Amino acid sequence: WTSGVENGALSFAGTGGYINCGNDQSLQLVGGFSLSLWVMFAPVTGIDFGGAQGIVGKYSSRDASRRGFHLLRHSGSNRLEFNTVDGGWPRGVSSQSGYGNNEWHHVTVIRSSQGLTLYVDCLLEMASELAGLADSGDYLFIGKMDSSSDASWNSFKGIIDDVRIYDRALSPDEAFQLGARFKAHDPMPADGTPDLGYGLDLFWEARLLRWTPGVGAVGHNVYIGTASDRLSLAATGLTDSSYY
Repeated sequence: WTSGVENGALSFAGTGGYINCGNDQSLQLVGGFSLSLWVMFAPVTGIDFGGAQGIVGKYSSRDASRRGFHLLRHSGSNRLEFNTVDGGWPRGVSSQSGYGNNEWHHVTVIRSSQGLTLYVDCLLEMASELAGLADSGDYLFIGKMDSSSDASWNSFKGIIDDVRIYDRALSPDEAFQLGARFKAHDPMPADGTPDLGYGLDLFWEARLLRWTPGVGAVGHNVYIGTASDRLSLAATGLTDSSYY
């Protein structure tokens, strides 16, 4: 148990530790569903480097007929991959690139009638056609892929927080809201406010610009203007009268 995005989180050493969530009927998902969580990768070296580590899995590969689903980390590249399977070879979606160690990332996977989608840090990473899914009959695990007899097989190394499973396909907006804590959010005035009035005195009328900071933020760049390309100045530390 360790510090998480909010309050505590589960820390895994990659040596066989995991959480068994059981096999309740509510977890026997074969239709539309969504999986959401926060994850932080720990560095991997030696014999475990390059392996597939199970972040969340309800998957069976004990015989020739593979079934279920799993969210994996490829420890060599730190890419994320989500697959479903109904008897053949697992198929799914994966991130286009890897993610750094010791950093929080929010992951949402959605299975709908249109296919599979993977979001990382509120951004769409990949979408694919619908892949088959049959219940594995196995337990749902956090920290490894399946109930292989080898306790260290596919064990995750890092931190996992706020795991959520929905028995429906979330909308893109709902997926964004789940991970919005990674970025500044809940601005006031709200996004899309068309007009704050003329001759406005922000202090006397108590109309302050404010927002909720993102997870782990130590500061924010604020740009006021109409030329969005000038945001690059804020990113490089250059300022003028439009930056605060």
